[in-house]
Amino acid sequence: SILAREFVTDMDLEEVPSIDDESPLLEAFHQRHVVQWTWRLPSVVGAASAAILLCVVLSASQGGLTQSAVSKEHPSEEWMSSWNGWRGGDPSEQEVSEGRFDPSGEDQGDYGDDSYEGDSYDGDSYDGDGYEDGDGMEMDAPEEELRMPHLDRTSKEVVNAGIDAAAKNAQGGAVSAADQAAQAGAETAKQAKSYGFSKKTASKLASIAASQAGFAAGMPLAAAKTAGMLAAQASTTDPTPPPKPIPPRLECRTAVDHYESKCLKNVKWIKNTGIAQHPEWYPGLTAQSPVADIQTAAAKSGHSDCNLEGCEGDKMECLPDDCGCLDEAVNHYNNWIGKYPAAADCKEPQMSVNGHCVCPPNMVPDGAEKCKMPKEPLSMTFYMYRAQSDYCYHMENVNLGDLAGVMWYLHKEVIASVPRKYNVTRILRYLVTVKNPQKTFEHEQYLFNGDTNGKQFGPFGAFDNSRCTATHCASELEEFGNAVGCQAVETMYYNYKRQAPATYCDPPDSPECVSGTWYSLVGACPLESLYKKTDECKQQYPSSRCHDPDGTPGCTYAVRYAGQVSLDEFVGIPNYETWWQNGTAPTGNIEYEVTKDRGNGTTFWNDRLSKSECSSRMQQVLGLFAKRYPSLPKDLPDPPCL
Repeated sequence: SILAREFVTDMDLEEVPSIDDESPLLEAFHQRHVVQWTWRLPSVVGAASAAILLCVVLSASQGGLTQSAVSKEHPSEEWMSSWNGWRGGDPSEQEVSEGRFDPSGEDQGDYGDDSYEGDSYDGDSYDGDGYEDGDGMEMDAPEEELRMPHLDRTSKEVVNAGIDAAAKNAQGGAVSAADQAAQAGAETAKQAKSYGFSKKTASKLASIAASQAGFAAGMPLAAAKTAGMLAAQASTTDPTPPPKPIPPRLECRTAVDHYESKCLKNVKWIKNTGIAQHPEWYPGLTAQSPVADIQTAAAKSGHSDCNLEGCEGDKMECLPDDCGCLDEAVNHYNNWIGKYPAAADCKEPQMSVNGHCVCPPNMVPDGAEKCKMPKEPLSMTFYMYRAQSDYCYHMENVNLGDLAGVMWYLHKEVIASVPRKYNVTRILRYLVTVKNPQKTFEHEQYLFNGDTNGKQFGPFGAFDNSRCTATHCASELEEFGNAVGCQAVETMYYNYKRQAPATYCDPPDSPECVSGTWYSLVGACPLESLYKKTDECKQQYPSSRCHDPDGTPGCTYAVRYAGQVSLDEFVGIPNYETWWQNGTAPTGNIEYEVTKDRGNGTTFWNDRLSKSECSSRMQQVLGLFAKRYPSLPKDLPDPPCL
C-alpha cells in the first residue's frame, strides 16, 4: 500500500485511478518499478516480490482506494476516510459526536464523524491550511510555489467551483487578493454542503480553495496559507449577531394593590388629586385616563415609586420582544379550570386546584370522583419553569423543568459559583399544554401495578444554543413525532422532589414519581444552532409549538407566560452585583459551597440533602408566585415522567 501510494504520487496523477484504469496502472507500474527492481534479485525472490507487489496494487485499485467501492451518497468522504483508517488518524476525530442536522433525517454526528482524512490530509498533522507536510506541498518545494494537493473528482469540482466563483466576482472590480481568497473559501464551503460533505470536510476544502485563490491573486505563500486557515475557521464558526444590550426583565406591568402598593398609591393620588392641582405636571392626562397611562407617566417622571410602565389596554404584564403576556395564561387557565366541577373536598387521586377537583395531568376523569389512565394521547395542562438571565427567549428548542427540576438545576449548576453561572437572575413560569402524537403513545410503558399503558412523553432531548445535541435526536424526533420529551433528575445529592406524586406509584416515593423533571420543547429546525436556522430549514422542519395542541407532529405544545420571580428576592439578597463583589474585588460572599454544604453571606441554600430544607425553598418560591400573581393558582399538579 505504501509503495502504491508513493507510485501514484511520483507519477503526479491527479487522482487515484479507478478499477477501470487497472491495466494502465499495472503496466506503468511494471515498466517503472517491478522490472527495474526484480532483475537485480535472484529469480525466485524477484518473482515472489513482483507477485506481492502486483497483489498489493490489485487490492489497492479494487478496494477502499477506488471510487468503485465508494458510497453512492458521499463518495469523496468515504474514499478519504479509508486512508485514515489505514494510516491511523487521530482517534478523537473518528468518534461519533452528538446529533447534527441532516436533511436526510439520519443522525450523522456532529460536523463529520465520517471525517475527511484522505490522501492529502492526516488527522495528526493537519495544521489548518488544508495541506500537510510531505503531501501536496513538499517541504523541499521551491519557495513561492503552492501545489494543489491530490483530490478525488468530486472534491476537485467543489474546490474549482469556489475558486472560479471568486475569480468571476473579482473581474472588473477592485477586489483585493485577501477578499478573493475569502470569497473562494466561503463559496467552496457552500458548495461542499450542497454535495452533502461533513462540516469538517467542507472546512478543509474551503481552506484549499482560499489558499489557491489567494496565491493566484498575488498573495505571498505564507499569506495564502494564512488565508486558507482563516477560511477553514470561518466555515466552522457559527455566525453570531453583535452583542445586544440587556433588556429590562419586563416591558410593562400594571400595578396591583397587594404587590406594588406604593406605586398604586402614587397612581391613585395622581388620578384623584395631582392632575387637578398640577395639570402642567401631567400633560395629556385627565382624571378619566386609564390607570396604565397614569402609571407610565409616573414611571417616566422619575419622581414616583413606579419602576415599570403600565401595559396598554387590559394587559397585566408583558415580557419584552414579544416573548409573551400574562393575560394569555390567565385567560387560558380560566377556560381550562371551568371544565372541572367546583367541590370542597377532593377524593384521591383527584387534586384540589382553587376549589376545583382535577385529575392529575396524565389521567382522565372516571365518573365524578375518580380518575383513570387514558387509552390515547392526553391533553395535559400544567406549569413548567425555566431558570434564565435577563435576556428574553421564545420557548422553542429549549429545556424547561418542573419546579423541583429547576431548583435542582439552580442548586447544582448555577449558584455554586460567583457570579452565577450563565448570569441567571430569575425563574420564569409558563402555563403549558402538551398533547403528544399517537406514535408516542404507541410506545408502551409498564406501570407500577403491572399494567401497561402508552407513553405520554417522548425521550428527553438536551438543547444547546437552540440545537438538539442528544446523540439520537434526529431519529427520536422522527420516531416519536416531535414529541415533548422528559427525564427525571436524581434526588440522591440534591433532594428536591415533586409536591404531588401520582397515587398509583408503588411505593409512593418511587423516583419515577417524585423526582424533579426536565422537559424538552421542539421548535423549528431543531438540529441547527440558533443563528444557522435558515428559512428553508424552518419550512422543512416547522415548529411543534401552536395555540391549541392536537397531537400532530407540528402541534404538540402551547406555552403561555405565567410570571417570574427574582433569585435575589427569594434568596434575600438586596443587590447581587454589590453582594458578591466590591468594585472589581470579590467580597467572599457565595450562595453555596459544595464542599461545605453551605453558603457564605446567606443560608438559603444550606443543607442540600435535607428533604425539609429543599421543600422549604420550593415553598418560598411558590409563595412569591402566589403573592405576585393572584390571578393564577399558586401551583398545579404536574405529571410524572412516564
